[in-house]
Amino acid sequence: MTRRHSGYRVWLVDDREENRKKFSERHGRDFEVRVFDWPDKVMEALKSGEPPDALVSDVYFYADEVRREEVERLVEEKAQELKRLAQQFKAEDAQLGIRLIRDVRDFFGGAPRFPIYTYTSKGPYLLEDNAFNELEELGAEWLFKNKYQDYTERGRIAKGVEECRKRFDWRYRIRKTVILTGLGSAVLGAVLGVFLDRLARHWGL
Repeated sequence: MTRRHSGYRVWLVDDREENRKKFSERHGRDFEVRVFDWPDKVMEALKSGEPPDALVSDVYFYADEVRREEVERLVEEKAQELKRLAQQFKAEDAQLGIRLIRDVRDFFGGAPRFPIYTYTSKGPYLLEDNAFNELEELGAEWLFKNKYQDYTERGRIAKGVEECRKRFDWRYRIRKTVILTGLGSAVLGAVLGVFLDRLARHWGL
């Protein structure tokens, strides 16, 4: 497959034509976008060709178009109700957690040596777009309350801690460099050994 431009190959899977069209219009200039309307078609494409650089998939797929659009309409109505509720209770004024995350990052020069999680149950329903964008820019990880089993939640937190330690621990970086350098030296030495051995045989040494 030849790329039309230097953008990443991004595959979108969504059963609504409107969503597929909108995604292509928004990102088609920067990514090489390919759209699918059903998960099985993605698997067929993976088996027969080059994989994407990123896969973006919807969660819910309805074969019945009438039901799909009815669900979409009802969800949109509820979303608008939640927006009105957020405005009524001045949810934006209570988003002190976002300010805390920003202050902590600033305190550590933009790179704290520990993961920061946005731990929320109401966030996805009450946050405005600008708040979502800010959390993304701050690099906060989403961790939804009451959505995971205990061991899964602990595992996500522990994984984040380990990844941060590996990223910032100078001993880990040195050890990794030594291993890579040592491996490279060993490979180079083996190649040179074979070359010199053949050269010696050629000249009868």
